[in-house]
Amino acid sequence: MVVTAKTPGSGINIGIPSTTVTMAEATKVGRVMAAYFGTVPRGRLANVVGLHAAVPAQELAAKTFRAVIYKIQSEKFGRDSFIQKFVRGKVSTSNFHTQQNNLAIDARICEFPVANETQTDIDLRATNRQAYLAAMAASEQLWINTYTVGFDEAKVAHGKAKGAKKVRLARTRELYRVMKEAPPRCNVNLATLLSKAQAEKERMIPLSLRAFDDRFEFWFENAQRKDVIASHFEASILAGVDIRRMATDAAPVSGEAPIPPFYTIVANLFGHACDLLHEHIVGPLELKRNELLRNNRSRTTVSYDMPVARYSACYYSIDRLQYDFGLNDVTTEYGGWTDIPVLVPETRGEKRSAPQEDGRDVRQMDKRPCVAAV
Repeated sequence: MVVTAKTPGSGINIGIPSTTVTMAEATKVGRVMAAYFGTVPRGRLANVVGLHAAVPAQELAAKTFRAVIYKIQSEKFGRDSFIQKFVRGKVSTSNFHTQQNNLAIDARICEFPVANETQTDIDLRATNRQAYLAAMAASEQLWINTYTVGFDEAKVAHGKAKGAKKVRLARTRELYRVMKEAPPRCNVNLATLLSKAQAEKERMIPLSLRAFDDRFEFWFENAQRKDVIASHFEASILAGVDIRRMATDAAPVSGEAPIPPFYTIVANLFGHACDLLHEHIVGPLELKRNELLRNNRSRTTVSYDMPVARYSACYYSIDRLQYDFGLNDVTTEYGGWTDIPVLVPETRGEKRSAPQEDGRDVRQMDKRPCVAAV
């Protein structure tokens, strides 16, 4: 039997509290809500902190509710959140892959003779080709060196760590090992490119310049790993959310109510949030970093300052995703926040078998467009 937030004895208060709730109690309910909506909906004050007749109690409830919204928004999407680190890493890897692919294309183009070229032109073409190949090799070595350092540091830290931190460092160490052993390279068979026109068609477009559908497909595909979903929902575990069931579109058991496709919901929200963070925060910060590397102080301070408005606009757009997906609709096909699977208090922390999956490929499911993210 799947235990949800609305199941009696779940440990989650889904009603409207009649007495003043503590910050801890409000945060617990807020985290369960955020597991479904992405953030804590601003119209759910009554569910989180209750309705009160006395003015002081109303003011305290409103203050607590604002604090819960800010706390959960920060832990899920703030500067030190998993998703921001994830976006920075994926953007960096994508940019590196684009660079290496296009350098290989440039080197291949230099192999094609040009009509009426002189010996000087031929020599220049050969020199340029070697320059492109050298740039590729130097960049790949820098990639290997960077992740080797990261791997070594994670290995040392893992040996000294304990508990959950040791588990995280083990995953980090394994990630760095894979990254250093497999630098992104051109994935085009260059031998099949027989003309400059043909080669030009194989150039990769930087992620930030791609059409929205292509960007979202990139992020949606990268949300298919269950460890990514688990990391994004790490704080939700503290509220008892059953992350293992959230990471699958489970088939309903015969005789029981249908289970909402949580994996599809999560993957869509996560993909759109990644694109918004890239557009509003990570991308502009990357431009600012590049200007700092060029050491042009006037252009850096004037052109690429990061106003607070950028962060506000990004978080507002992420908050609006729940409405664009219809998650607040009374008759939504995706169920409701009280359908979130949870662990009953007496079984939290115990080992459990993984829930059965229905074999469906989430990549083939409905990937809804989102007005706010375009």
